[in-house]
Amino acid sequence: RIILCTGRTRFKIPKDISDFEIDGLIAGNGCYIEAENHVILDKTLSLKDCTDIVDWLTERNIGFYHNCSNKIYANETFRQTFREVMKIYSNSKSEEELEAYLKRGFLLGAVYDQSLYRADVEKIDYILHTQEEQEELKARFPHLCHGQWGGVGDRSLFGDVSVPGVNKGTAIRLYEEHENVDHRDSIGIGDALSDVPMIQMCEIGVAMGNSPDYVKGLADFVTNDVDQDGLFIAFKALKLI
Repeated sequence: RIILCTGRTRFKIPKDISDFEIDGLIAGNGCYIEAENHVILDKTLSLKDCTDIVDWLTERNIGFYHNCSNKIYANETFRQTFREVMKIYSNSKSEEELEAYLKRGFLLGAVYDQSLYRADVEKIDYILHTQEEQEELKARFPHLCHGQWGGVGDRSLFGDVSVPGVNKGTAIRLYEEHENVDHRDSIGIGDALSDVPMIQMCEIGVAMGNSPDYVKGLADFVTNDVDQDGLFIAFKALKLI
């Protein structure tokens, strides 16, 4: 079986990826689980937590967006500042390359003119300027789950905050139990700090070459970068193809 396990919500997955034949989906860093189009789990932040986080980020003029299962809602600061961050994230060398990447679906259709105080938010992503900034957010909301993703090597471009008690690892275990999958057959492949619970949970954990060193240190196998046939090389090495 092939399970797509991602920090993105269902709505944010590009069509050229969602068109692949997969057996299940874990989205929103474990907040949403789907098996053969049947929803197993869909957890969201409380309205109060969402409201308080929005106010905290807004007071500090931080760009952010809400991940909902059927839409993305962003603040105006994010619309004004996200292009430079996304240029680094996508490794685009020009505005033309960046435009081509954005048209693949990342943030395509984001809504900027509706209320950000919502009860249907699985995860809030924000532009991460400094590590200290995230530590302040963690201290203000210690009961929630905090993560980082994006970037190259040890530098993360985005932070995120989501419901407690769920991550990619717990979601994989829940999927296995629901679908009666033998855990000994599990292989997890990732490249970000948010992938650590998945890499640790699976029987075999694989880190992409562009992963932070911390992630590589936890993996059983390190393959090439994403854009250097890393997946293909890992599949071959593990005799999946």
